[in-house]
Amino acid sequence: MEKLRFAFAALPAILVLVSALLVNGQTCNLSLSAYSFDDRSKAEPITGVSIKVGEGSASGKIIPAANGQPGFFENLKPGKYLTTVSKEGFKTTTKTFRLDCERAWERTVQQLVFLWKGPPEQIQEMNDDIFTVEEPNAMAKGASFPPPNYPLSARAVRASGSVEVQVLVNEIGRVVYANAVRGHPLLRGSAVQAARMARFKPMTIEGTPINITGIIVYNFVP
Repeated sequence: MEKLRFAFAALPAILVLVSALLVNGQTCNLSLSAYSFDDRSKAEPITGVSIKVGEGSASGKIIPAANGQPGFFENLKPGKYLTTVSKEGFKTTTKTFRLDCERAWERTVQQLVFLWKGPPEQIQEMNDDIFTVEEPNAMAKGASFPPPNYPLSARAVRASGSVEVQVLVNEIGRVVYANAVRGHPLLRGSAVQAARMARFKPMTIEGTPINITGIIVYNFVP
């Protein structure tokens, strides 16, 4: 099973997972959870993180958390938001991101916010820009690619060939969106399921974790 892979560099940090749950195709519920990420591969939940979410920019309206549920924000419309995350002993991170419910995977959109060591009065800015990996033979050292299953329906008609899956990989190397863009219809679903389980090492630009999009190719042989 041949696959295209991508090259990433790891960055230790503390992060905040931002999940958005799609509701009726119109609004999203936003759930924020904090994690420590200190060994380049393992994330652990942490407490004591202050999280604020506002509309659009620093001057935008602050959105109140749902009653009794800190870090949970209900019925948000797709659009631009700003989150501010702080913790004693770390710089304060602000991240502007666009909540895009149409790119949800299993009704969830994810955003990550990292905290760096330093005084809280220092501000670290982030955004959710997506960078494209165009080199088809760029190999990801240490990446994991679970093989896809060969569906019985495809085996029955001896369907074969390559399936190309476009993936969006977040700042900690998790696939948060996968869509088959080319290949036999009976093989696409299996390829997408395998792509969603792929894991990569995070990639950074000038020390800042970034989102990556690229293509994974799966070759099916009956």
